[in-house]
Amino acid sequence: MALLARADKGTSQRSGAIDFIRVLGIVAVVAGHVWSSDLVRNLLYTWHVPLFFFLSGYFWRLGRTAKDEVVKRGRTLGLPYAAWFAIIGIPYVIELLVSGNFGLGSFLRPLYGGSVAGRPFTTFWFVSVLFFTAILYRAVTKLPIAIQAVVAAVGLGAGYLVGDVLAKTPLAIGSALPCLSFMLIGTVASRLHPRLRWRPLLGLGLLSGGFALVWGGISTPLDMKGGDFGTPFVSMIVACAISFGLVLLAGFAFQSVPLAVSRLFTRLAASGFAAVLAHPAILWLLQTPADGTWIEFWIALVIPWAVGLIALQTPLSVWLTGQDRAIRQ
Repeated sequence: MALLARADKGTSQRSGAIDFIRVLGIVAVVAGHVWSSDLVRNLLYTWHVPLFFFLSGYFWRLGRTAKDEVVKRGRTLGLPYAAWFAIIGIPYVIELLVSGNFGLGSFLRPLYGGSVAGRPFTTFWFVSVLFFTAILYRAVTKLPIAIQAVVAAVGLGAGYLVGDVLAKTPLAIGSALPCLSFMLIGTVASRLHPRLRWRPLLGLGLLSGGFALVWGGISTPLDMKGGDFGTPFVSMIVACAISFGLVLLAGFAFQSVPLAVSRLFTRLAASGFAAVLAHPAILWLLQTPADGTWIEFWIALVIPWAVGLIALQTPLSVWLTGQDRAIRQ
C-alpha cells in the first residue's frame, strides 16, 4: 500500500523509523475510533490522518505518468479496498436482512462512500481520498512549484469553505482538493531534510510547538472525513509540523535500534492496511459505543492486524494488505 511502503522495490528499501511512524499512526486511527473525548481529539485528530498524506508526499517519486500512478494506486489501494469491502459487506448485508433494516439507503451508502459511510465502513473514505489525491498530485507536480503552491492553497481554502460538501461527494473525491496541501508540504519537507542540522532538536521543537498550539486552542483538531480541516491554514501547518517532527525524531532514535526491531516495525507497517480497513467492522460487531473500552480497543487493533500479518505470507497479501507477498529471509 502506498501509505505503508517507502519504495517500490520491497522491504530492503524500507526504513524502520518511518515504518514505526506508520504503525504509530495506525494505532492512533484505531484509538480515535474507540474513544471520542476532547482529550483524544486534541492528542490524535490533528495529525493521525494527515500523517499518511504527508508521508505520501514525503516519499513522492517523480517520473511516473498519470497512467502509472493509476495502475500503482489501483494495486496498492484499490485491490484491498475492493477485497475488504466485499468481506465486510457480507455480514453487513446479513445483519440488515435479519434486523429488517434493509433499505435502498442503507445499501447504497457504503457504495457511495465518503462521509456518509459509517460503521463498518468508517475508514474506506480515507483510501479513496488518498487514491484521488495521489492522481491529482501527479498532475499538479508537472507544474512549476509556485503554481503547485497556489493550487494547493486554493484547494485547502475550498476545504475550509465547503469541506463538508466536498466530503459528501461520491467516494469523497472532492476532498482530494484540500488534501493536496499535505502531500505538497511532505514533498517540500523531504527536500529540506538533508540540509537540516540539529534534527532531533528541530523535531522536538516541531512536536512541542505543534501540540502547544493545539492545547492552547489556536489550532483546532481536524476531522477530515467530515470535511473539517480545523483552524484555517493553521491546523494544516500544525499537522505537517507534527508529522515532520515525528520523522526527524524517529530517524534519530532508530540509529541505535537493533535491526530486528526495525524489521518488526516494517512487517507491522506492511500488514497494517488490514487494521486500517477492518477495525471499524470489529467495533461494529462488538457494538462499541462512542467511548469504548481498552478491551475493545485491543480486540479491534490486534485481530485485523493479525489477519494482515498472516495474509502477508500468502498469495492473498496484495488483496488484503496492498503489499506483495513477503519472502521469508
